[in-house]
Amino acid sequence: MGNMQIAGKNYESLPERLEKVSAEMPESIAIEHWEGESGELLQYPQTISYGQLLSRVRSMARFFSQHGATRGEVVAICLPRGIEVVIAGLAASHTGATVVFIDNSHPVHRVEFILQDSEATVFVTDRDNIAFGERNSINLSDPDVQR
Repeated sequence: MGNMQIAGKNYESLPERLEKVSAEMPESIAIEHWEGESGELLQYPQTISYGQLLSRVRSMARFFSQHGATRGEVVAICLPRGIEVVIAGLAASHTGATVVFIDNSHPVHRVEFILQDSEATVFVTDRDNIAFGERNSINLSDPDVQR
């Protein structure tokens, strides 16, 4: 990845920062999500530690890479709010690809327009009703998808 320089200052990339923080405090909570699938507030949050997060991100990044996510390509992500969308975004970022997040509540025709307009080469979703043509579609609701 490499550091980025903006206005004469060096900045770590997001993947580099995740690697560093995960090494420093792998057991610390990285994400705490309080919202259920229907938007209701959960009694106890879903959590993931930095160590678990990095492991899941690396695994998903390898899977995305096998499906065409690389530097210079676009990965479109259309998932509900939650830990999975964060993992998918970080994984796509780890491949060097550009990430386009699409609101999961958009109607199918809007999602399809964004996919076409963004020229995404990989589409990550949990929806079955979106046409993605010949490009790589990764449906995270499919039990065969590696996570």
